[in-house]
Amino acid sequence: MTQSMLEERKIGLVEKIGVFLEKYGYQPIPARIIGLLLVTEKPHLTFDEITDNLKVSKSAVSIGLNLLLGTQQIDYITLPGDRKRYFKSRIGEWRQIVTGLIGFANSIRTLLLEIIELQEGSEREDIKSLKEVVQLIDLLEKEVPRIVMEWDVKQRQGK
Repeated sequence: MTQSMLEERKIGLVEKIGVFLEKYGYQPIPARIIGLLLVTEKPHLTFDEITDNLKVSKSAVSIGLNLLLGTQQIDYITLPGDRKRYFKSRIGEWRQIVTGLIGFANSIRTLLLEIIELQEGSEREDIKSLKEVVQLIDLLEKEVPRIVMEWDVKQRQGK
């Protein structure tokens, strides 16, 4: 594969990731920043590299980076003697991400239980569905840590 074909494929994949994430509520620029950080061969990118690669305005990149930093989806490092910030994906910290998602689900569970309590005795179909969601979250809180431990064991065994 030629260098230009590889670059075209990377650009296409960044766009594909961006469109995918937009379907799940991401704004276009943050979605493409995540895609770029995952696709680039570099371990981290500067603000200018992100702007140049995505071919979007500095203000759009700045807003996108601040959103992603604020939601802890990306991180940055600095290098000694260099004033630039180097942005990187946090995908390598997937255990923390999974733990955060379980914490988020538990918070939703608490809210759902309050709604269910408020609607005690209701025959509304959506209240029945809320009870099912609570049961699912209970199962996830129990099973996800077990699955991660099982994953760790398989990784140590080289499978």
